[in-house]
Amino acid sequence: MWKINYAKVRGVFDDPVQLFDQMCQNLDEEAHRSRLSSASINDTVSAPKCIAIKIHCLFRNEIKSYCQPNISWCPWQTSGCTPSLPIKGQGTIEIWQHESIPFELRISNKQDPNDNTTNSYAIILKVDTREAQLGTVTVQDGHVLRVRDNTTEPHQVLQMDDGHWHCYWLTFYGGHRMVQYGIGEIRPKFAILEAHLEEQDKASIESISYVHMKINNNIDNKTMEHFKDKLKIFIGSEPVIFDPPLLVIAPAEFSPTHPKNTNGVLESLLKNPCRNLYHEVITFTLKDNSFPNFIETIEQSIRSQNGWCHRKLKEKVNQFGKPRYETTYLCITVDQLENGKIMHPCIMKIWPPGHYSPVHNHGDAYGVIRVLHGRLLLKFYPALSINFRQNPSIEQLFEENQVTWMIPKLNQTYQMLNPDMYGSCCITIHCYQYETDDQMYGEHFDFITNDGHHIDHHNYTPDNNYLDFKRMMMMESMHGTAV
Repeated sequence: MWKINYAKVRGVFDDPVQLFDQMCQNLDEEAHRSRLSSASINDTVSAPKCIAIKIHCLFRNEIKSYCQPNISWCPWQTSGCTPSLPIKGQGTIEIWQHESIPFELRISNKQDPNDNTTNSYAIILKVDTREAQLGTVTVQDGHVLRVRDNTTEPHQVLQMDDGHWHCYWLTFYGGHRMVQYGIGEIRPKFAILEAHLEEQDKASIESISYVHMKINNNIDNKTMEHFKDKLKIFIGSEPVIFDPPLLVIAPAEFSPTHPKNTNGVLESLLKNPCRNLYHEVITFTLKDNSFPNFIETIEQSIRSQNGWCHRKLKEKVNQFGKPRYETTYLCITVDQLENGKIMHPCIMKIWPPGHYSPVHNHGDAYGVIRVLHGRLLLKFYPALSINFRQNPSIEQLFEENQVTWMIPKLNQTYQMLNPDMYGSCCITIHCYQYETDDQMYGEHFDFITNDGHHIDHHNYTPDNNYLDFKRMMMMESMHGTAV
C-alpha cells in the first residue's frame, strides 16, 4: 500500500492534476515491477478470468491505492497447500465458494504449518457453519489458538448452499498490527472480525510469509481436487486498510483543499472501461432551449393519472415480485441525441419522490452513475443476501452532477433511493459494460424480491428511447393530455 503526502511534492508540479497523474504513473510503474516479481512466486498461477484492478484515489488529502487480489492459487494443481505471500508481512486473501466448505486459513512465518519452534507465529481464520474465529498461535500461548475475535451470527459464518458464490476474505498489515475478516466486498467498513495485535508481535507479523489452507479439516491438496470447480482462491500483495471513496472528482474541481474533495477518485485516473463510460455520461444534459420545461413536464406526467410516466409506472408495479408502487422507476435508453450523435448505450432512470430500487448486484460490471436532476441516496452492501439488513451498509447522498462508479467485485451491491419524499423527482444516467460478450452494454442484475424472501434475476427492458420519450413529453407539455 502506497501513501504519498501531497504537500511533500506539490512544488514539483504546479498543476494538481498533472501532479496526481505523475504520482500515479510512478505508482503504476512500481506495481508493474511488483507483478513481474510476483509472477515467479512458487505455487501460484494466473487465473484466466481473474479480474484485479488497482485504483488510485484521494483519501484525506493523501494519494492511496486500493488493490484487489490478483494471483490465482489452485492447490490441486500445485505441489502443496502452502504458497508464499508476494510481500512479507502484509496481504489480502479471497476465498470464493460455490458450495459450503468449512475451512481454516493460516498465515505464518514458517513454511511448515506444524513448525512449533520458539519464533513461530501464525494468524488463524477458522470458518464453519457454527462459528467464525480469528486468532493467533504463538509459543507464549503454548501453540494453542488464542481467539481474538469470533462470531456465531448465521449471516457472518459459513453461508448455506444457495446456488451463488460467496466470498470470504482476510486482510492483514504488519505495519499496523491489524487483521480483519469479512464476507463479500473487501472494505474495512464491511469487516466482521478484527484484531489489533500487540506491539511486541510487530516483528513476527512482519515476518509472515506463507499461506496454509485446510479444507474440511484436511490439508492434503489431492483431497482438495474434488472442490476445484467449487472453490477459488486469490492472493493479493497489499492489505486493504481504507475504504475506496465513492465519488468521482472532475479535474476542474480537483484540489486537496477543495471542501468537497477530501475523498474521491480523480476522473482521469479511472481505469478503462470506466473512464470511457464517464466521458459518455458527463456531457449529457437535460437542458434544452427548445424545451425549457422538460423536467417540469416529466414531473407533471408522473403526477397526472393521464400522464405517460404515471401510466407506465403503474404497469411496472410487479416487476420485482410482489406488487409495490414505490419500487417502480422509468428506464429510458439513451443511444442517440437530437443532433444525430450516436452514444455508447446509456440508461436514463427517472425516480418519483420516495421511490427506490431493490437491493441488487450487477456481478462483473464496470459502470458509472451520474445524477442529472435532484438527489440520489445510494446504500452499498457487502454482498447480495436475503439477510442484507443484518449487514452494515455504506450510505452516501449524491447531488446533481455528481458521479459514482463500480468495477468487478467493488461497489456492485447497492440500493438507489430518491430521498425527497414530497419534493422533486430524481433523474440519473447510467452506463455499464460487462465482461461477458452476450450483454456487453446492457444492464442485468440479481435482486432481492419485494417480499424479501428470494433472489431473482432481471434483464433490462427499456420503457422507451430518449428521442421518442422527449417528443412525447413535448406533446404532453403542449396539449396537457396523455399522448
